[in-house]
Amino acid sequence: METTDSDTLLAQLKAERQAEKSAQIQLANLDRQIALANSQLDRVRGIDPEKYQELLTRQRQIADEELRQNQDWDALKNDYKNQEGELNSQIQTWQSKYKGLLAKQAIKDAFVSAGGITKSQDGENSPLDFVTQYFVDRVQVEDDKITLLDRAGNPESVSLTEKMAQIKHGSMGSLFQSDSKRSTLSQSRSATSHLIVYTQEQARLGKADMKKIANGQAIIR
Repeated sequence: METTDSDTLLAQLKAERQAEKSAQIQLANLDRQIALANSQLDRVRGIDPEKYQELLTRQRQIADEELRQNQDWDALKNDYKNQEGELNSQIQTWQSKYKGLLAKQAIKDAFVSAGGITKSQDGENSPLDFVTQYFVDRVQVEDDKITLLDRAGNPESVSLTEKMAQIKHGSMGSLFQSDSKRSTLSQSRSATSHLIVYTQEQARLGKADMKKIANGQAIIR
């Protein structure tokens, strides 16, 4: 029984020493905290509370302004991206229209070169309108280069001008002038281009060459 009491007493003494040691550690920590608080108090001692509050308010305003500017910048970037997208869409639209105009002009040039009829016979669509509608989706324009495509979308082995010559002697021959008529018109234009034209005032003043007029080399208008 005495051995048990002795052990109990030793255990109590050990616990007390441990508690005392722990209390000393806590006290030391408390002393350090008090010293830190006193140090911080010394640093803020003498600062005007109103000025300090103004400083805090200004810092908050600066932070709010930076946030607003960042939001405005993000909105501006989004607007720029939207405008850039619209501009690119407009550029693509105008490029498509430009290529369409080049294609139609190329068709007209090839058609006229082959003797195609450009004027309407019935006041409605002309042969040129028909041929343009027939070929416009088959003419590819890339870097201002004209390429004729077949119905499958593959490049043809002939040029647009050569294709016009082919259809002229095919089922679309009625859309073209006959070679004999073209020859007559060409000769007429050639003769007319060398014809001298005098005005009525020149004839009245005697400046017209009557001999050339008599020979059909000149006319009075």
